[in-house]
Amino acid sequence: MIDVPVVREAIVAKLGAISNRITTYRVIPHAPVQLPCLLTYPPDTIDFRVAKGTSQAVFPVLALVGPQDPTAQAVLEALMSATGSLSVYAALTADRTLSGKVSNLRLLDMTSGAYSIGVGPDDNAIGAEFRVEVLA
Repeated sequence: MIDVPVVREAIVAKLGAISNRITTYRVIPHAPVQLPCLLTYPPDTIDFRVAKGTSQAVFPVLALVGPQDPTAQAVLEALMSATGSLSVYAALTADRTLSGKVSNLRLLDMTSGAYSIGVGPDDNAIGAEFRVEVLA
């Protein structure tokens, strides 16, 4: 069965190893303080009926970069890439068991867009949301 805090923390740890230039929040902040960043949320869905003693969950991971930063688009595209040192995909699929915390992990998909991260008109970021499916 899925142990939500343990699995979320394992995802955060894998993403935290990507780069010291990208902030990985262990606790979801009210508004991200440091961009670029990666935020791992509790699961959108949990299916407890996969098989006896096995469940499936989908954790959203949000990558945000600052639109005023001239390198923001390059960093976002590197995070979105399937390969490379900043790749979210490569970081998560290198160990599909999250060091034994789950039986399998796969990255379902990614969508991108603009996100409001504060209350002011300049408090926007560009980013991408990944959906990480785990079986445990």
